[in-house]
Amino acid sequence: QILKELQVKDLHSIFAAPVDPVALNIPNYLEVITEPMDLGTIENRMNANVIESPEEFARLVRLTFTNAIKYNSRPDNPVHRAARDMLTIFNSRFGTID
Repeated sequence: QILKELQVKDLHSIFAAPVDPVALNIPNYLEVITEPMDLGTIENRMNANVIESPEEFARLVRLTFTNAIKYNSRPDNPVHRAARDMLTIFNSRFGTID
């Protein structure tokens, strides 16, 4: 339920699929981000029953947004701002059960 809410709020589909470092011309992405994550991958893992706990779900969702904040480190960067907003939404809806 909360995943669907986040997907709807991701208006530009920034977090919908894995980052493609080649297409985005960011060759150092996988050097900076060692555990890439996105909402589509989380949804696929949930559908395959790979995510075994609410804590793991929360970790992966937060990882999606913290990765974006880390890679796009300038606070005025649109991806950074969107990730912070999404993280705030998630934390307010999900809480801090982990």
